[in-house]
Amino acid sequence: MSAALVLHDLARHYGGVRALDGVSVQIEAGHCVALIGPNGAGKSTCFACLAGQQPPTRGRVHWQGEDVTALTPAERLARGIARTFQVAQTFEALTVRENVQLVLARERLSWWDRLAAREADAAHGWLERLGLQHDAERLAAQLPYGARSASNWPWPSRASHRASRTCCCSTSRLRVSHPKSAAT
Repeated sequence: MSAALVLHDLARHYGGVRALDGVSVQIEAGHCVALIGPNGAGKSTCFACLAGQQPPTRGRVHWQGEDVTALTPAERLARGIARTFQVAQTFEALTVRENVQLVLARERLSWWDRLAAREADAAHGWLERLGLQHDAERLAAQLPYGARSASNWPWPSRASHRASRTCCCSTSRLRVSHPKSAAT
C-alpha cells in the first residue's frame, strides 16, 4: 500500500525563525495520526502548510500521489484536504442536519434557494455514518460545545458536528485539526 499523505523535507521559515525545518513523514490511508509537541513546536504551521494556508519555504506535500504543494486551500479542499480550527464554527440558528446540508450544497446554493430541498438524502446518510442522526433536528446552538467542535472523528458514537462538515467535502479526505479545544 502506498502512502496517502507524504511530506518531504517540509520547511517554513519566518525570517530567522524556523517554525518547520525538514519535516518528512508518510502516512498510509486509513490511519489516524497525532502530531504532538509543546507550544511553538510548529504543529499549527505544519497544518497550515498541509492545508495550503501557508506556502512552505521548501519541501513538498503529496496527497494520494499528487503534488499539491502549489495548490490553493480551495483546490486542496476539492481533493479532500480540509482544515478545521479550534473554535466551533456552526450556524447556530440552523439544525445539525441543515448545517450538513449547507456544506453539501455549498457550490450550488443561491440566496433564493430553500435549504430544506437541498441534499436532504445525502445529509441523512452522513449523519447516520457519523452517529449524529439522533441530533439531526436539534439546533446547533443546543449541542454541547464538545459535540460541535470535538476532534474525535471518525468514531461514530462521539462524532462531532465539525467533523461531519469536513467529511461531507469529499469521499477521500484528510482532516487536520487541533483537538485540545474539545475538552469540556
